[in-house]
Amino acid sequence: MQTVILLMAGRGTRTGLKENKMMYKINNKPMYQYVLDTFKSFNMPIILVVGKSDYDYVRHNVSENITVVLGGETRNESVLNALEHVKTDRVMIHDAARVLVSKDIIQACINNNADAYYVAVPLKDTIRDKKSQKTLDRSLYYSVQTPQGGKTDLFKQYEKYSTTDDISSFDNTNVKIDVIIGSDYNFKVTTEFDIKMVENLLKED
Repeated sequence: MQTVILLMAGRGTRTGLKENKMMYKINNKPMYQYVLDTFKSFNMPIILVVGKSDYDYVRHNVSENITVVLGGETRNESVLNALEHVKTDRVMIHDAARVLVSKDIIQACINNNADAYYVAVPLKDTIRDKKSQKTLDRSLYYSVQTPQGGKTDLFKQYEKYSTTDDISSFDNTNVKIDVIIGSDYNFKVTTEFDIKMVENLLKED
């Protein structure tokens, strides 16, 4: 059994919205609800991490079996807050802004038994180094997505060392890490363009 942590406490200022992007409604449904519904179908414990301004609304509009906790000033603090409530031996951490994560990806994460894992996709664009202006071999790199997860005790131990995501906690450690190939649809809603993209894709359903 593993617990899912869904992160939605970020302000999302780059979207140009006046509200938290996860509260933006598509088809009269807040964006966070789409990704939450996807994870709910797996019958795993869910911890929803929200900001102060959204806490009361979310707490009163989710099922009783979903734990709602306040996020911190940073993504790292938000994850640590949620980890305090995890009682299972494995944990899965997902950015709720990746609204279109598929059930196939989630199932692959559930089936993975490595100490830690992350979802990623191969790079498609040419990559150049800004300093040297040399083209890099893109086959050597991944574009990292979420979910990311693995053994709960390892994340509780190393999460404080994370940078932009959770798997970075294990840089320079001997933790066994697997990669799970993700999907272009599993993009993170970050900009105004992304809002339009996810809106169009959800309206197609």
